[in-house]
Amino acid sequence: MYSKTAIAAQKKSFFIAFGRYMSPVPSVFGEPVSWLNYRTGVKHIYFRIELAADACTVGLYISGAEPEKRQALFEKLQQFTSLLPVSPSTRWHWQPQAVDENGQPIARVAITIGPVHFMQTGDWPAIIAFLKEHLLQLDHFWFEVKEFFLP
Repeated sequence: MYSKTAIAAQKKSFFIAFGRYMSPVPSVFGEPVSWLNYRTGVKHIYFRIELAADACTVGLYISGAEPEKRQALFEKLQQFTSLLPVSPSTRWHWQPQAVDENGQPIARVAITIGPVHFMQTGDWPAIIAFLKEHLLQLDHFWFEVKEFFLP
């Protein structure tokens, strides 16, 4: 078992390493982007990475909105399901009702890899490759659909 302090320190180290690895990678918009703090430009819609005890999840999250608004945004996203690549190794999960790692209600389109553990630096290459591939897919997806979510 790891202490909360050790977990927080390892997460910080992982995200620093991942951020450095991804910093030269531009978005499909052709601009530099902070992959750890990706700005969708649409209120309540975010790219998120969650590191859990034995898995890593990345996705497009809808949070902070009233339940009706969250549901409406999710239903709008579902209209574009075919724009996210699906293969035997890539299966996006469309979840209209879920909770984030802080227990807050969300809706999300996400994909998970496991078993991997961010506390084991030997798993970092697999986690980083997974995150890079799927963040780029989300970036391309968002490039295609963003205009439909702008006011």
